[in-house]
Amino acid sequence: MKETDRKVLAMYDAKGIQEYIYRTDKVKDVIGASYIVENIILEALKNAVERAGAGGENKCQIEWCDTEGPLPYEEKDLDIQVLFIGGGNAYVLFRSRSLCTRVNQMMSRYILEHAYSLRLAVAICEKRESFADDYKNLQRQMRENRDSMMVSKLSGTVPVMKEELKTGFPATMIDPQSEKDIGKEIGEETNLKQKAYARKREAAGDSFKKEEQIFDNLVTQKGVDSRLAVVHIDGNSMGVRIRRIVEGIQDYTEAVNKMREISFQITKSYRDTFQKMHDYFTDRQGGQEGIPDKEGKYVVREILVAGDDVTYVCNARIALESVKYFARDIASKAMVKENSRISLKKYGFSVCAGVAFIGSHFPFRIGYDVAEQCCNSAKKRAKSEPCRHTFNYMENQKIVKLERIGNFVDFQICDNIQTANLEERRKREYVTRSGEQLMVRPYFISTGKTAEEEPLEKNDGEIYSYKRFEEGLQYFMKGTDIFPRRFAKQLGNTYPLGNYQVELFFSFLKSRGWKMPDGKDNLYYEKEEDGRQLKIAKWYDVLEMLDYCMAPAEKGDEDEKV
Repeated sequence: MKETDRKVLAMYDAKGIQEYIYRTDKVKDVIGASYIVENIILEALKNAVERAGAGGENKCQIEWCDTEGPLPYEEKDLDIQVLFIGGGNAYVLFRSRSLCTRVNQMMSRYILEHAYSLRLAVAICEKRESFADDYKNLQRQMRENRDSMMVSKLSGTVPVMKEELKTGFPATMIDPQSEKDIGKEIGEETNLKQKAYARKREAAGDSFKKEEQIFDNLVTQKGVDSRLAVVHIDGNSMGVRIRRIVEGIQDYTEAVNKMREISFQITKSYRDTFQKMHDYFTDRQGGQEGIPDKEGKYVVREILVAGDDVTYVCNARIALESVKYFARDIASKAMVKENSRISLKKYGFSVCAGVAFIGSHFPFRIGYDVAEQCCNSAKKRAKSEPCRHTFNYMENQKIVKLERIGNFVDFQICDNIQTANLEERRKREYVTRSGEQLMVRPYFISTGKTAEEEPLEKNDGEIYSYKRFEEGLQYFMKGTDIFPRRFAKQLGNTYPLGNYQVELFFSFLKSRGWKMPDGKDNLYYEKEEDGRQLKIAKWYDVLEMLDYCMAPAEKGDEDEKV
């Protein structure tokens, strides 16, 4: 067989998706960009296949799943065959390298014309007998290709050209959405995003139109409480776990069918969980804290749901509760269709979440960036040695060692744009002059099982248990008879002054008969970390959130949600 006649396997990835979506503060452009990238690789491939003459002389198979599930794979004598699409990547089998190269050129042009600044990363290897070897080879090549791709953007403006301020690209037209005839000039990328937003709005119908994108319509009451939250949720260790599943499978048919199942389950599980959470909070009647939107309901506004990558905006009061709802529901699902106890242990989902609390007119781009940083902070704690769980199981007469991590959430109030550098701000503002740390977060979110059923529940007994945070909220929100709100506010303002001032104020509280939620006299946790003895404020996280959360569900009610 000639070198040019050998089949090749190609892996595709659209590089720069996050920057592409979130480079603007205009939420309609963000949603339009999300709609563009949602299926950009598949759409580009379909277009390239059609232009390459497939369907006539060429034989191709693009569809790998339907609404019910993945289609059975069998290797056929085809020119082009999509193996599976998942995690933002597409894997396609080509009859020859020359055909693959021709399709790649057409795909790159399609992405340029329909997305403008997105770039297509491609890895190609000759198809061998072992899928595991080919998969590993593609992953290595893709990493190398991503690292070697130049960090550049399309040609910008020259001195005689107008520039679109928010992208830096040449301004090519007047914004059709601007008021009157004198409007802002926009570039081709923004124009494409606006058109995509209009298509999504039209395709989604009345439900989408009803849930307005204007953030003022999501706040509790304009002019009274304009707090919103940007929530970013990401699945834990997805790539590592998928590689472990397929790295030992040599047979192409077995491996592709397994990857199709995994890819379909990830997409379906996260979409179903988001929709369930969305419907619960959007349909939920308010009344606990002020007036939600005009219809008396809270609204969850989807920004992006792509595989295990989820971003949405909602009323601040439901943000942490919505994360808890999402985490507990996704924990009941797995990468494989079978939901047995061992399958959930081996393939079950867990997530980390970041929440940025913003005002309705705060720059959305910064809010998202802070939410993403909070998510990364949650992942760092989730993967730390004390928090993760290692277990062994028998597979193919071999002992396999796996690690699992739980659901964690971190959050931050964005009251100025300096919050964009989250780590620096926390070093500066969340450590007192006398060395006490004000933050306990990130917090572990329990799945509601016992420690015997789920070893990760050991984290629920640690100081960073979300359950303890909720108990603190319930206590301080009960009001005058339990703990006066003015004293809760004063305690929150005293914590940053250091241990001496805190103890002084606490002596005053005790003299009046007021107690802390745990009934103890110590307002700090004592913890050893990296050879240092740390004092961590017990209640500062809770006190900081009093104006940003609704009272959590009472014990016994929370299980009704999931």
